[in-house]
Amino acid sequence: MAFASLVSGDDFTCAMETNTSAVRCRGPRGGAVEAGFLNTSISTLTAGGSRACGVRKNDGGVRCSGGGVLAPREDLYMDGLAIGDSHACGLPRPNHTATCWSLGCDTTTLYYPAVSTTFELLVAGGNLTCGLVSTNFSLLCWSMDGLMAAEVNLPSILPGVCVSDNSSCKCGLFPDSGRFCKVSGDIICKTNGL
Repeated sequence: MAFASLVSGDDFTCAMETNTSAVRCRGPRGGAVEAGFLNTSISTLTAGGSRACGVRKNDGGVRCSGGGVLAPREDLYMDGLAIGDSHACGLPRPNHTATCWSLGCDTTTLYYPAVSTTFELLVAGGNLTCGLVSTNFSLLCWSMDGLMAAEVNLPSILPGVCVSDNSSCKCGLFPDSGRFCKVSGDIICKTNGL
């Protein structure tokens, strides 16, 4: 059996089977987390806190362990997904602007921390989420408390590895990415899902 998308949370580690897209988990909470994905094929798997979430292959919606919480609207179709302790954020197609929602509450709060900002990817931990901005590769971060994104004072983030042959870019290339590469003419390929 081959696996992809290895992720870990509080007391569990999960992986997605390459052939079936099923989720398999181990650890003290592994059985409970895995049960949240029974009969569900996923394309992306991520974890945060006590839960794991995945993008469903059949319709692009989000399914999470711990009650099988779904994205609050079925039309979100997440490309990128990040999970914190009590929230999730995703990048809906086609605009890739961050859409976030609360997890584990009686009611779901939907919020947009960086309206009109397009992201390449998101990461989350605890109550903090950060995103790599598409236009300039800067980093914006936000918490559930503040809800509004703020720029982190860092140099531009390199979004991948520089390559010399753009024919190897199966998913396209990052616009203007050559400015980050030391060798003239090199570019950075997008990865699947970005």
